[in-house]
Amino acid sequence: MRPTRKTLAREVLRYLIIGGAVAIALSTPYGVHRLMREVKKEFKRRKLSQKNFQDTFSYLRRRGYLHMESRHGQDFLGLSKKGREIARTYVAFQVPSIPRPQRWNGKWHIVLFDISTKKQSARNSLRFMLKRLGFCQLQKSVWVIPFECRKEIESLKSFFGLSDMEVRLVVSTEAGNMRHYRKIFDLG
Repeated sequence: MRPTRKTLAREVLRYLIIGGAVAIALSTPYGVHRLMREVKKEFKRRKLSQKNFQDTFSYLRRRGYLHMESRHGQDFLGLSKKGREIARTYVAFQVPSIPRPQRWNGKWHIVLFDISTKKQSARNSLRFMLKRLGFCQLQKSVWVIPFECRKEIESLKSFFGLSDMEVRLVVSTEAGNMRHYRKIFDLG
């Protein structure tokens, strides 16, 4: 059974998000072409035609999910606001997990955020994703996990369009009395 255009569009949105391509300025003028090549490879792997590929991207642009722009000789590919909202629902159940090392290195990874009420949706979504990743809440906007998570936090910041001033990751060996959290994370 051939996938529908809507199904293919959903897959492309998911691929763009998971691949970290959402609203990222690509480093060279040929960056968009490289990204397209990667998506094309995925289409070929699934034995889908060049026409399916073109139709899917046209569909996403017509529906207002994708936008491409050129600034200062550099191409940018991103999801529009509408595209991000739709895409969030597609990836909500595919949250990457933070790998648990064999042995804990004694460091706490603490995420602090201060996101304005104008971005309430992003704030609530970030909170939801931190829970899904296995973080524990210390305070309303302070979350902790004892495992390396820099890559995942950077991806979330990029996806939700948050700055370094709005979301910070602090790594520390001292974080006060953490006995309760040692039990939660089964650290002994």
